[in-house]
Amino acid sequence: MDFDDMLEELGELGKYQITVYSLVCLPVLFGAANSLSYVFTAGVTDYRCYVPECEEPQSTSYDTPWLKWAIPPDTTGDISGYKPSECHRYVPINTSETSHTCTNTTFNHNETEKCSEWIFSHDDRTIVNDKSSRMIPESVRWLLANEKRQKAKHIIYKVAKVNKVILSDGILDSFKESSALNEKEDDEDTNIIPVVKEMLRSKKMILRILIVYYIWAVNAFVYYGLSVNSTSMNGDKYINFALVSLVEIPGYTLAWVSIRKCGRRFALVGSLLLSGLTCTLTIWVPTEMTWATITLFLCGKLGITSAFGISYVYTAELLPTAIRSGGVGSASTIARVGAILAPFIPLLGVYMNSLPSILFGAVAISAGLIALKLPETVGRKLPETAKEATDL
Repeated sequence: MDFDDMLEELGELGKYQITVYSLVCLPVLFGAANSLSYVFTAGVTDYRCYVPECEEPQSTSYDTPWLKWAIPPDTTGDISGYKPSECHRYVPINTSETSHTCTNTTFNHNETEKCSEWIFSHDDRTIVNDKSSRMIPESVRWLLANEKRQKAKHIIYKVAKVNKVILSDGILDSFKESSALNEKEDDEDTNIIPVVKEMLRSKKMILRILIVYYIWAVNAFVYYGLSVNSTSMNGDKYINFALVSLVEIPGYTLAWVSIRKCGRRFALVGSLLLSGLTCTLTIWVPTEMTWATITLFLCGKLGITSAFGISYVYTAELLPTAIRSGGVGSASTIARVGAILAPFIPLLGVYMNSLPSILFGAVAISAGLIALKLPETVGRKLPETAKEATDL
């Protein structure tokens, strides 16, 4: 009996499946907190040059009345109002006097020098200072594909017991031992290598895998890039980060709805294009229109969140059973390349304020267009062999 027929009888979403799903979510929650804590643990607080002619380190603060006379304004980005330079100060006219009282005539405003000491803002703070796997069962589909029928039988019986389902004779008979059936309990990689070799002989599958890898790398690049860049936008960085995190709820909801209504391919393409276009549109938004920038930014994060969620489902449906989990895992590994690069992209804003948005938008749009080359999998049976995967 086919596993899809077993699922119909056992129930696709019963008490057992919900329990296993909840266990899988536990490590994900801690992993997300660890990954995104970078936004604040590596955050840069506001700082300026220490001016010994005007202040004492024990009794000074970041904002002082004489600041404009002692330190030139920061010109590295689009900053509304005065912000002191982080690395330069005006040269004092009389270096022998340190009365700690400064006026407009204390410094030469035509000459600057680099700082050797700094004062930091006190208003902006940063942080500088295996049981579940045993409870999660092996995939029944993978066990059946690798002829481990006794293990699959044990899990099926457990699912039926928890979901309070009475198994039919057809399922029971399919698990009866046969003298012609040899269990392959000791060789877990028996079917993996031949499947990989068969897939690598197909140019279509090689191209398809490369496209999937690129999409995963772009997903991670834009997803983490937008998360990190959220604290660089105008407004309160904590509120911005909270909004960027909360928008993931409708983002994953959009993924769930769109893959059912539009299919996997067009849902993925639409999500990537939504993210790319909204990121690109922020280039033409005036600096003073903070609400418009944040709105487009959130739309971009919503789109890439949806694309990330769809990629997990879509990638699994493109690969044969024997290498399905390994294939998704390898794609996730490739995605780490994008995640590694993402934290450095906001730093490019020093040279051109809109450059991070241009990069995020360009790669998301390119991934969305390339995704059109992938086959649609909605409503089709999961491929069991490399040939079935190639024929999609």
